[in-house]
Amino acid sequence: MSKDVINKIILTWIVVLSTCQAHENSLDVTLNLCPNSKKLVPFTANERIKRTLNEPHIKGYNKSPACEDFYCYSWCRDAWIHNHYSLAFWNATKKFHFTEICSLHHEKTAAAVLVCGNTWGSDNIVAKSSSGHNKVKPHSQLLSSANLAPFYSFSSVWCYSSPESGLRCRFQNIYYNPGKKEFVFVLSPNSVLYGINSIKTLEEHLYMSSVVGHNAFQISITTVPYTSFFTKYKYKTVHGESLLIARFKPDNLLHVFHDDLLPIYFTMREICMNYRLCIENMKLIFIDDMDKTIYWDLYQVMSKNIILMSDNLLSRQMWYCFESAHIGLNKQSVWYQYGYGKPQGPQVRSTFSGHLLRQFTAFIKEKLNIEHQSTNIPLGILISRKYNRKILNEDQLSVVIKDQLRLHASQKDSEVKVLSLEENNLVTLIGELSQARAAIGMHGAALILGMFLPPGAVLIEIWPYGINSSAATVYKTMCELKGFGVTHVPWMNEDPDNTIYHPEYPSFYGGLSHLSLDAQEDMIKRLHESKLKDVECCDNINWLFRIYQDTKVHTTESDAKYKSDPFSRILKESLRMSEENLVNKAIEYEMQLLVYPSKVQGVQCYLIKAGHYTELLLKWEDPWNIRDINCQDIYFEVFVEIEGDSAIIRNIVSDRQFKTKFKFRVENVHTWITCFCNNIEGSVFFKKCSL
Repeated sequence: MSKDVINKIILTWIVVLSTCQAHENSLDVTLNLCPNSKKLVPFTANERIKRTLNEPHIKGYNKSPACEDFYCYSWCRDAWIHNHYSLAFWNATKKFHFTEICSLHHEKTAAAVLVCGNTWGSDNIVAKSSSGHNKVKPHSQLLSSANLAPFYSFSSVWCYSSPESGLRCRFQNIYYNPGKKEFVFVLSPNSVLYGINSIKTLEEHLYMSSVVGHNAFQISITTVPYTSFFTKYKYKTVHGESLLIARFKPDNLLHVFHDDLLPIYFTMREICMNYRLCIENMKLIFIDDMDKTIYWDLYQVMSKNIILMSDNLLSRQMWYCFESAHIGLNKQSVWYQYGYGKPQGPQVRSTFSGHLLRQFTAFIKEKLNIEHQSTNIPLGILISRKYNRKILNEDQLSVVIKDQLRLHASQKDSEVKVLSLEENNLVTLIGELSQARAAIGMHGAALILGMFLPPGAVLIEIWPYGINSSAATVYKTMCELKGFGVTHVPWMNEDPDNTIYHPEYPSFYGGLSHLSLDAQEDMIKRLHESKLKDVECCDNINWLFRIYQDTKVHTTESDAKYKSDPFSRILKESLRMSEENLVNKAIEYEMQLLVYPSKVQGVQCYLIKAGHYTELLLKWEDPWNIRDINCQDIYFEVFVEIEGDSAIIRNIVSDRQFKTKFKFRVENVHTWITCFCNNIEGSVFFKKCSL
């Protein structure tokens, strides 16, 4: 007899023994309630006596009997036998009222469950009215009360992953404690783990942020058996669907858009077929320790119901049960990595495109009620910084921008506006940038608003002295997204006379006062000796010292003593280059990558024996969707393989037929036909030809 059979026999015996013990302890009973009764009337399960109340017992349920054909404890006992095969479970959970155990097992009989609770004196559920009569709390309150029935509150998880976005999981009943900053997976024999081997593996692969490689954003999670959890801890349930994330740097506009808002947007589009309904209904849960920031309005665009787990109104000791929680962001939109363990640069696996970025910016403008406004004259935006990393000659630079825009457009006038994050709100900035021909600014977070520039515009990024523009290419990478249509050009200060550095600043703004005098002198010496070409995160002193310099931009070609390229020439060349990147060409190219021919139609294949030769004749018709994709150039690729021979013959033809001869008898030939439209490869059609 096998071990499995022996184990099953022992298990069955334990179940029978446990049931008998329960019967002996008067636990295996069916509860029958009579009008105005104050005691339980026990009946054995075998008697199955049915009694119906003709009069309502509780106010508020007078439209239907309060208790109908109802076996309260039988449900609980069945669940107990199914989940736990000894009295240990009952001994661990008998502290709970029958009401709390049974309520979720038969939602339709909530009223009867409450009568059960009344009979057993459940103070948590049944309250006394001023008149002394029992008053029942609504069932909705029952479902949201702490320490609710454990049977429907155990945890489950379904996970899936992709090379670009990594692991994403959906949890049923995941618990979080703000004080411990830890999740708990309440483990039951009925728990489901899909797509992972164990909960512990989540700590290595599941991130609360789109920023991968930073250990601060790896999920902290453990497991607790639910027989223990529900007897020791209180919790509150957060009903409905929730998306749980940790914000990266919610006080920095670059990180707000790139690391939070874009991934949230595309995650919601992944979760919901109608992502607008998702944004309306899904709760956004921030589990980081940070409070609201000046960009809080942008986060509110993504959800009408945001919960900050750092909120002082929330209990630090309470466990919060998220009924349906999504953890792990869609990282499709993440085009840049910030240098954790390697120099920062473009995200290698990113397949994000410009037309997807345009969908996001259109959504943001719609939510912020920013309407498109056309301008009759070319508009330039100079993005200013008021407190550090300043452009020292903004007035002179504005004149050059105005002149170049006017000359390029061959118009009598143009306009330049100087705007800043310090003095202008985001609605104003986004609205103006949406109609600008060119935007110019120092490297910094505000340049992320370049995503709102129209196709065909120019973004010029100004770099302080001693830094090569290759050190940080987040905005260059954004502008080079396929189909985006904005030209990015860097301007680098090559002249030490045009820079002012600030060793007196605080260290996080590039100051050097925390270093020794020798270290300060060495830092300044290196500034003049070499350019910084790459940088790793974080708190790189060399990077901070250089990036927080103030800069005077060399503007004209008249003064030959400067090494820097004249800004007027850079802007002129940029405007010329932008003509080649207009949106219609960029988007057409992007759409060509997405639209391709289907299989060829009406394929006819003939093998004809002619003397010592075998002739192959193939005929076909164009793919059915060829007219829908505007083919300017069409040709066909035909592969031929004689059955039993590994050699494959490749042929390119422009006609809808192909002929060839074999110098010997051929019984079977394998053929593959593919249509190419504007050099875009279509689907392959396979055909076997026989004599």
